[in-house]
Amino acid sequence: MICRLEDIPESSGRGCTVWLPAAPRRSDIFLVRRGRLVRAYHNCCPHKGLTLDWVADRFMDPAGEYIQCANHDALFRVEDGYCVRGPCAGMRLRTVPVRVNECGEVELGESGSA
Repeated sequence: MICRLEDIPESSGRGCTVWLPAAPRRSDIFLVRRGRLVRAYHNCCPHKGLTLDWVADRFMDPAGEYIQCANHDALFRVEDGYCVRGPCAGMRLRTVPVRVNECGEVELGESGSA
């Protein structure tokens, strides 16, 4: 288990470090939430490889609409990590497969189960 669904505020994010067996290594990721939909991405902007957050767990723009890179103000869609504005427009964040189980726990998922 990475965390519980309620540990991720609605239209917000939460950063964490997890062991990714496919890597295999520890990786900094972040989770974003809309209702029961949770998406996870590597905490690395495709523009320069910097982390997206300057302040812990602050991954969303002020309106809670898009994931926002604190370094370059690039905006990414929550649903698929696609950059809609900024120096990396047209690029994507790297996804990490996760799922919410029947107990409301967010877990690492299989590829394709996110």
